[in-house]
Amino acid sequence: MVNISKRERREIIKYILNTLLKLGAIYIACQSPYFVNKIINEFFRNPKWPIDKLKKYFRELKYQKYVLIEKENGRIKIELTPKGRKRMQNFNFWDLKIKKGRWDKKWRIIIFDIPKKLNKIREILRLKLRDLKFYKFQKSVWLTPYQCEKEIAFIREFLGIKKYLKVIIAQDVELDNEILKFFHLKPRSRKINV
Repeated sequence: MVNISKRERREIIKYILNTLLKLGAIYIACQSPYFVNKIINEFFRNPKWPIDKLKKYFRELKYQKYVLIEKENGRIKIELTPKGRKRMQNFNFWDLKIKKGRWDKKWRIIIFDIPKKLNKIREILRLKLRDLKFYKFQKSVWLTPYQCEKEIAFIREFLGIKKYLKVIIAQDVELDNEILKFFHLKPRSRKINV
């Protein structure tokens, strides 16, 4: 059996969960005790990984209650459990990236005031904002020149901090040039009114 890295293991598990998420519930008319082989061959085959690895992690996900397999009306039903959906959201959260498109000359400013009892959530948010390459303007004020409203909405929902986090879109920010340097953007030409 081939050794597998933690990263590859994570990718296989993510692939299986994501496939199930996209397919919804799978129903198979099957009486064979080898139905996992049939499922993997039909729905999860991927040239990146050997079938035995996919089977192993599929069984692991079932054992850990991320995947539900049950008989229903003479068929076998396979679907993600709420725990499996949460795990998939966790993957999506940490894999989340912001597309660096053309700058529209606006700043997206993220402000938050998270209570002390949610200190761990606050630290996770800061870690994620750093990961997304936001500029730390102040302890609870971060900004980016890139559109990120959908990504921030997902973060808000995932962390359960809707009422504590706001997005402001602004034309100008004090220390504009320092921030532009951080994002490797050219300074804007400013019109001088006489």
